[in-house]
Amino acid sequence: MKIEAADVWPLVLDFIKNYVGKAELKAFKEHFAVEVDQSEDILVKAGGMQALMAAFFKQNKAAYKQFVKA
Repeated sequence: MKIEAADVWPLVLDFIKNYVGKAELKAFKEHFAVEVDQSEDILVKAGGMQALMAAFFKQNKAAYKQFVKA
């Protein structure tokens, strides 16, 4: 399975909106010419980047330990 940038734009945009700010989201969308409505994306509805990372670390304890050390 190949993941394209279009597959993760909704996650990135949702992360920027929630953790960086709405003004930065607007600037990001304009700079990269992204016209995606992240609010309707299934991965965003399932918890977004935070849930994706939690699932990754749950399955990869060694990666989690390295992350915590950093």
